[in-house]
Amino acid sequence: MAELDMETEVKVILEKYFAEQLG
Repeated sequence: MAELDMETEVKVILEKYFAEQLG
């Protein structure tokens, strides 16, 4: 569960980062 949580968090952070870069 912890690993999945971590992976999801990373995905969210990456999406947010790319959204700011491309936005």
